Amino acid sequence: MTSFWYEKIVRPFLFRLDPESAHNFVLKMLHILEVTRLYRLISVNSGIYEKGSIRVFGCKFRNRVGLAAGFDKDCLAPNVLASFGFSHIELGTVLLSPQRGNPRPRIFRFPDEHALINKMGFPSVGVDLFLKRLKRAAHSAKKSGIVLGVSIGKNRSTGLDEAAYEYRKVFEAIAPYADYVAINVSSPNTPGLRKLQHGDHLRGILSAINEAKGETIKKDVPLLLKLSPDLKEKEVEEILEIALSWHVSGIIAGNTTVDRSSLPGAVYPEGGLSGKPLKEKNLRLVEQARKIAGKRIAIIGVGGIFCRSDLDEYIDAGAD
Repeated sequence: MTSFWYEKIVRPFLFRLDPESAHNFVLKMLHILEVTRLYRLISVNSGIYEKGSIRVFGCKFRNRVGLAAGFDKDCLAPNVLASFGFSHIELGTVLLSPQRGNPRPRIFRFPDEHALINKMGFPSVGVDLFLKRLKRAAHSAKKSGIVLGVSIGKNRSTGLDEAAYEYRKVFEAIAPYADYVAINVSSPNTPGLRKLQHGDHLRGILSAINEAKGETIKKDVPLLLKLSPDLKEKEVEEILEIALSWHVSGIIAGNTTVDRSSLPGAVYPEGGLSGKPLKEKNLRLVEQARKIAGKRIAIIGVGGIFCRSDLDEYIDAGAD
């Protein structure tokens, strides 16, 4: 019955709207359920979730499927989303200061390919408003056994040399209320951001956050690093070496891709590709990371998970 309503009524209505308007409409509806706590009446069971609980970097996940960052950027409805069966919700990416992101249109649908391309550019309400919502959401999530992660980034106007300070300030604000924090240095939609995955830029960010852990944060929050699927294997190896030396708890493999080789020949907009065409690239990234790091680091696989067999492929590739 649920599938019937979605296919015959909900989906046709949403597809009459442009992608971002549809996304915003859904989030507004979910936010109403969040603030009224009506989400407690929702219970969704799906075979994709039947993998049992698992403990990773000190967090207990009730199953092995979560919702990646990008859907709920501003912490509007984490507990509602968890009620659909996800074990964890990654919120954000959140920035230090409010930011509108790139001009619209900035999300593009490709239904035949089960894909989206976005060039959002980190729209964010900023950490102050985000934090107010996170404090409230974290209390309910903890009672329900839901893991809340938060993805953090930098504002577009912030130079690469000042990025470490900005990541630290956002981390200090949200870490007391997050179960883990993911450092997003791999979005293709903020100019220069991917340079932060490498060398001294990455060391500077990890150093600044580890200083915050030692000086101002009262709990040892697991730190994850979100990588680009467009990295060469040698680059992955170098990044993991840095991550391990700074005691990063896990990596997220990976972000969206700028590669269009998995799509049928046509002219496509700029931005990050997600959905089914991303799966093979991110599976390779999972395999590379597991081969390089062994069991020294946790791996969260992201991208193109539509059914149980997709989940199994990621687990077989080495994802936790």
